[in-house]
Amino acid sequence: MVALVLLQLVLLVVAARLFFDLPLSLVGALWLLLFTLLGLLTFMGAGFALACVIKTEALMVDVINAVTTPLVLLSEIFFSAAELPGPLPALAAALPSTQMVRLIRAVILHGVTAPGPLLPGLAVLAGWALV
Repeated sequence: MVALVLLQLVLLVVAARLFFDLPLSLVGALWLLLFTLLGLLTFMGAGFALACVIKTEALMVDVINAVTTPLVLLSEIFFSAAELPGPLPALAAALPSTQMVRLIRAVILHGVTAPGPLLPGLAVLAGWALV
């Protein structure tokens, strides 16, 4: 599983560099590797926890949909969490998927490689990995 995800990361970064002229430094690539490994650990842990709790295959599909839909819709993949009503922006900021999106955007789109701006997102992601 880890090898497959790392291979996908390498292929995507190489394709983005070749076809879209992605300005990614070696430090940026190392940050992406760290985000990928920490995200993989976080989401694999969540998957194992769900697998331990859910006893039937029929229920598994429903639970997976109930968990992944909010993760995707609130994670800033499609729109900013600031546009969400009420307490949803704070909820979205606490999700690991939102932090992954924010961290990857900071490195790829904004060229952030200094640890300072990235540490809060890494802390949230590491917290989820520990849980």
